[in-house]
Amino acid sequence: IEDLFEMSSIVWTDDLRKCLIDAYQSRPPLWNHLDACYKNSALTTDLRNEVAAILSAKACVQISGDEVAKQWKSLKDQYL
Repeated sequence: IEDLFEMSSIVWTDDLRKCLIDAYQSRPPLWNHLDACYKNSALTTDLRNEVAAILSAKACVQISGDEVAKQWKSLKDQYL
C-alpha cells in the first residue's frame, strides 16, 4: 500500500514532463525504432531507470522506471 501511495503522489507538472521528454530524447534506444538497441529490453530498462533517477531528483519524490514508461506512453497517446 505504501508503494501505491508513493506512486500516486507524483504530480506530473509541465516542467517534469519537459524533463522527461529531454531525458528520453537523449536516449534513442528508448524511442527510435531504427536504433540497433531499441529491442534490447535490458538496456531500455536501465535507460528508463536512469530517467527515473533524474526525474526523482528533480521532483523530490521516488519515481520508478515503470512510472516513467507509463507517463511516456500517456504523452505519446495524447500527442501522436
